[in-house]
Amino acid sequence: MLGISADSVEVHHAFAQSERLNFALLSDSARQTTRAYGVLGPNGLPRRVTFLIGPDGAIRGRDGSVDDQFTRTGTALVSQHGENLSLLLSDWKAHVGATVPNFFLPNYDGATASARAYEDKAAVIAFLSARDPGSRTAAETLRTLATNPVYSNVHFLGVDPNFDETADEIRAFAQGARLPFALARDAYNEVAGHFAVRETPSVWVLDAHGKVVYHGALEEPSAGTLPQQASVSMVKEALDALLIGRPVPVTRTTAKGSAVRFPGVAVR
Repeated sequence: MLGISADSVEVHHAFAQSERLNFALLSDSARQTTRAYGVLGPNGLPRRVTFLIGPDGAIRGRDGSVDDQFTRTGTALVSQHGENLSLLLSDWKAHVGATVPNFFLPNYDGATASARAYEDKAAVIAFLSARDPGSRTAAETLRTLATNPVYSNVHFLGVDPNFDETADEIRAFAQGARLPFALARDAYNEVAGHFAVRETPSVWVLDAHGKVVYHGALEEPSAGTLPQQASVSMVKEALDALLIGRPVPVTRTTAKGSAVRFPGVAVR
């Protein structure tokens, strides 16, 4: 772990001692590194951004929402950033009742997509495939939800977990489906592994604190209805309950669709 800012070595030394830091704090007074990472603000000072770098040197995550994670409790100013980062670096597993860290993936347009937005009241994470007909149908339903003003304070994120689906395929799928939210590529299958996702489409709903309140199918057939009648949107039911402060009525269903393709695993 490295901390970098544009302050002098002397300022860093005093700060590291006063805060009893147990990691290196580097001085980038010439602002070469902060400029190279694209985090130098218009005022000449670095913005608060955290980068996660893999063992191959590739950037695996970029958290530019550090400032949004500060909250005031009485007279104390606290941040969720350390807690989220600690969870992100752990071998976390998503399941109902567990907290999902705010992870970051590259969107199909090259921007960074996040799992959550700290100002929103809920989040929907949908695992979709650019080649899966079921995902195309799910994308239509998700687009309807995401563009509904009732859910304007809900953060939506699409994730393509198939290792062999290219960025161009994902871009074409997202643009063809007119998705109003990011569709990120999980090229290393790391996020899919944490969620134990095996099929697409598969959907997860989180509350404002990142706790899983529902996962499974986007829709389920209505009990006792004819086959041609509408299904129940499980995601809509979960969101409606969250937004009015009630328990989610159904917390888990079984996602059915196309198998996720992992590297080195033959799919029959």
